[in-house]
Amino acid sequence: MEPPFGRIESSAVALTALAITVVITWPLVPQLNIGMYHPYDPPIQAWAIDWVQHALTSDARLYEANMFAPAGRSLTFSDALLGVAVPELLARPMGVEPIGMVNLAVILGVTANAWRRTGLVG
Repeated sequence: MEPPFGRIESSAVALTALAITVVITWPLVPQLNIGMYHPYDPPIQAWAIDWVQHALTSDARLYEANMFAPAGRSLTFSDALLGVAVPELLARPMGVEPIGMVNLAVILGVTANAWRRTGLVG
């Protein structure tokens, strides 16, 4: 079934969803690389994203993370966040820090969820 609206309407809704997300998550956007939306989860999520990106771009073994060394396969002790770390690998050359990766995932996730719930996307 085709969406009832065209690309222009769908794009307008996506941009509106992004604008609303920026407002409700303020000040994450201007403080992308230094701000945190919560004091507990973002640091461990930032570490996991950073480790996965490091392992994928070096000769490090993915699941042999350094957080609980010398325990083996320590990346399995928490969320590996592969679904976040891999696509956001493109943001790394643009200077986005690990905590910025978490914030970017929150902003894009909330925006995508709002856009998806409009019914304009299949």
